[in-house]
Amino acid sequence: MGKMGRRGSNEEYYSREGNTCMPDVEEREVVPQRELKDGDVALFIHNGSSSVVTEIRRVTVDPEGEVSYGNLPRDFVPSSVSFRSITDPEAVVLSSSIRPYASGSEETPEVRPQMDLTLETEKLDQEHLTELVYHASSNLKFSANYVAILEPKGDRIKLDGHWHISNDSGRDYIKASVFLVHKDKFTPSRVMKQSNKKNMMNSLMKSPSTKTVAQSKRYHADLLPRPLTVKDKHMTQFHFLSSSVPVKTLNIIHCDTQPPTGTSSTDKDMYYNTKFTAEKDFVFANTEENGLGFKLPSGPISFYRREDDGFGALHGSDLQLNTQPKGINNYIFIEQVPIVAHRKPTHFSHNKFTGELNETLEYSVENQGAGPVDVILLDSVVRGAQFELVNSTWTRGTNAEQMVLQLKISLRPNETKTVTSSIKYTMPVGALEEKDEAEMYQSVISSIPKTKNKKGWF
Repeated sequence: MGKMGRRGSNEEYYSREGNTCMPDVEEREVVPQRELKDGDVALFIHNGSSSVVTEIRRVTVDPEGEVSYGNLPRDFVPSSVSFRSITDPEAVVLSSSIRPYASGSEETPEVRPQMDLTLETEKLDQEHLTELVYHASSNLKFSANYVAILEPKGDRIKLDGHWHISNDSGRDYIKASVFLVHKDKFTPSRVMKQSNKKNMMNSLMKSPSTKTVAQSKRYHADLLPRPLTVKDKHMTQFHFLSSSVPVKTLNIIHCDTQPPTGTSSTDKDMYYNTKFTAEKDFVFANTEENGLGFKLPSGPISFYRREDDGFGALHGSDLQLNTQPKGINNYIFIEQVPIVAHRKPTHFSHNKFTGELNETLEYSVENQGAGPVDVILLDSVVRGAQFELVNSTWTRGTNAEQMVLQLKISLRPNETKTVTSSIKYTMPVGALEEKDEAEMYQSVISSIPKTKNKKGWF
């Protein structure tokens, strides 16, 4: 490992609070910086990639300018190290080397790395307060987990959320400032079986050619509100949510749009390859009135039902709550319902000179059950955000769900109903044939209002 320069101060890592973001940030909340001291640790835990560790250590620099650092994690990445002497900001690393040293007990010995540095500094043969920043490959991980308990009346759930942080790095982190870093991307609001979680309600997310657009390069670094001790070979749990949330039990027909068949948003049949799934769901809104109102992280959810005489049986554990911004409805799967739905186009036209695109879709909904049923049919608008419904009884969502359309239908046993929706899109003049699918998708996403939360978890 060659000569290492200084990347500048990382004191700002300790001064961030609450809802902070990494690159491409619109807002930051910064509190006054405090004095750094020996033993301070900050963990930036990235799932699926290297985590970043920032440590403040008091070490002795000998008369030759040499200093050693032990107690490093086994997945320590030497080439990622950034060094700074707080005692002597002008100190520079002349050389560095990594050598193994034995740790652990006689019964369970372990070899871990030790780093030796040679410094150019005017303050030799004395203690330095130093800062190390380095990557640790993948032995720190986190996940969100939920438990939902349905109250006896069936109109409210007790929803609890926990962070699970696992450490297999070979060392303990004592009273660390923990940042949980994750991508900021919109995913459908439906809570579904994990085996079917790719069946997304929002068809905007289904185009292979627009996947990189859908998953933008924004990251959130969420700081836990108090220091946490993360021990090696342990899973640490941190409670971040506890709320009593009103719910409704509804029959929902979810639209699971398949990958588009064309290359342009003006292709007539591009978005018509669609499947519909009918199910009974518990539905709740992610709002402040419901004790939520912040971006819920994705994670598995275990669902229980509380009976009048005590705690009931597990309803289901193979469920997944997807990341949701504020204001989005969430759906918890209960059971399938015997309803079949199909969709087909009956009219399509576009004019590249006026920028007007019109289409009419026909839906056939059949109740194959033995009893009457009320059901809500959901579908998504995918060609553009500037649109209006024409001669339709459908309603559209608001804010982040403005692209979702819904229609309530009442069906008798074995009855089939046919309904239509007519939509007029307003597109930039001349853009209909020139924009490819990724560009069209980007214009749709950018038109959806962004949720800004100054408080909460996300």
